[in-house]
Amino acid sequence: MPYCGKCGIEVDNGVAACPLCQFQIPEIPGQPPVASNYPPIRLPVEQAPGRKRRVAWRGLSFCILASFIMVLTADLVKYGEITWSRFALSALGYVWLLATWLLLLFRYTWIVYLFSFISTAGFLALVDICHRGLYWFLPLGLPVAAMVFSVVMLMHGLFRYAGLRGGMITGIFFLLLIPFCFGLELLISGFMGRLGLAWSFVVLSVVGPLAVFLFYYHVKLAPQIDLKRLFHV
Repeated sequence: MPYCGKCGIEVDNGVAACPLCQFQIPEIPGQPPVASNYPPIRLPVEQAPGRKRRVAWRGLSFCILASFIMVLTADLVKYGEITWSRFALSALGYVWLLATWLLLLFRYTWIVYLFSFISTAGFLALVDICHRGLYWFLPLGLPVAAMVFSVVMLMHGLFRYAGLRGGMITGIFFLLLIPFCFGLELLISGFMGRLGLAWSFVVLSVVGPLAVFLFYYHVKLAPQIDLKRLFHV
């Protein structure tokens, strides 16, 4: 067997470079290849990407379908028509849609967000129609859903693409929580016919200083103090 001319270790036949120092090994003409002392490792055939998620989706779909049939049957047997099951069936359909987007479109994050928002808006509209016929969906349900998804998407973008972590990402979340609560209270109070602000100022007084402290900790204290060691976590 050949040897490395630089470090002197023995190498296998046909090796182009030394595995230790990467020195080029000259090829010896007429040298037969030596069989390996170890049997070849046969790896199992790689499963198709996303197969586990598809299997989980099929199992979940079967469970939801079975629940759908049981709820519908119980309502029809008891009352002879669809009554209370409208809300349960709507919720089951909504859960199935969310599971479909999350499991089958897992790699397409923003498409999942878009379809999840559309599904949520459709579910809220359907519940409102089943109850009173688009009474609270347009003035309240749709704006609140849009606000929630906007905050979630923004936080996801800051976490994944901007690389924010620790106290910074938590502080930004608390800052976003302040205008969210103000907007939520304005929507609710306006829907109830008495537009005004009250409890959102309490949120501001609690969350605002906490967000400032988290920013200060992330910028000034975190490089100097290891809280995990301090609290023996």
